[in-house]
Amino acid sequence: MLLRQATLVPALTIFVASCSAGGYVAENNDVENKARIAKNGQEAREWIRKCPGNTVGTIQPNSNSVAYIDGIYAMGAPHVFAIDVDKDPRGEYTKVLIVELPQDSAARKRILAWEADIAHSQGFDAYSDVGQQYVFVMLD
Repeated sequence: MLLRQATLVPALTIFVASCSAGGYVAENNDVENKARIAKNGQEAREWIRKCPGNTVGTIQPNSNSVAYIDGIYAMGAPHVFAIDVDKDPRGEYTKVLIVELPQDSAARKRILAWEADIAHSQGFDAYSDVGQQYVFVMLD
């Protein structure tokens, strides 16, 4: 019995670790992402600067959220959209961004690697590059 437990624990540890690390999915969700943008998307640079209380995820204060959005553009994103914007007493916030991917392969890799770090840190799968135009990013 002790031997059985000893062999099961490492296997369980490996299984749990591999599940929580996140993997990759080869999905093109452009249709859904375009619909989200059309329904309630706001260009993120304009939106974040609209009110000094607006923030992205848990990134406080507004100046840090502005720098965060600017950083996504600096990686090469042609457009970034704030989706599902909610209000709080200080202003507005979003936990969802849709980032348009550039044609440049190096910039695409940078943005998808950034998205993968976020997804994996939350235990989700990240998106592989399948030629999609957009990538959906859920923030804490």
